[in-house]
Amino acid sequence: MNRLSLASPFRLFADYGMLLVLLLLCLVLSVLTYSEQHPTGTAAARQLTPEILRQSGTDVRCSSPPARAETTPRSPTNSRKNSPRRRTVVEAVRGEPRDARQAFAPHRGLRRPTRRHCLHADNASWLVFADLPADFPKLSGARVVTPRSYWWPTFLKSDNLLNITNQIAVIAILAVGMTW
Repeated sequence: MNRLSLASPFRLFADYGMLLVLLLLCLVLSVLTYSEQHPTGTAAARQLTPEILRQSGTDVRCSSPPARAETTPRSPTNSRKNSPRRRTVVEAVRGEPRDARQAFAPHRGLRRPTRRHCLHADNASWLVFADLPADFPKLSGARVVTPRSYWWPTFLKSDNLLNITNQIAVIAILAVGMTW
């Protein structure tokens, strides 16, 4: 009985040691890659849409889409009966700062000025958006809106975990075959 109780921690480590090492490695990589993250894509759209609609009232025009226009919710408090809150996506600009400048150029002539510009945090730091009223007078009332950032380990982001899975798939299949 005494021999069995001494051997059981070693037996437990022998059986589950690799799992413990992998969990420890995951914890270390998570701590080392803990940094500020900026939402993109659908996550940014879900975060920005209610905020923009709440701040702007019934009519919002965005230079970069916070969400698809079809997903605009109806507002029961709107002055027009059963009319949806309108959000017009003027243009989705992707690329370099020069592409953004061309989108805002005076020759593009907007009938109504854009009131909100929804941007990724990296794009918001571009000099094109530094002084919109001076560079583009038609956009003097415009406001740049970016999604709120959060802190999370880069290692545990879904894109990174999917990348690791894709890279290790062939080796894992071979390892399973070798183990059998």
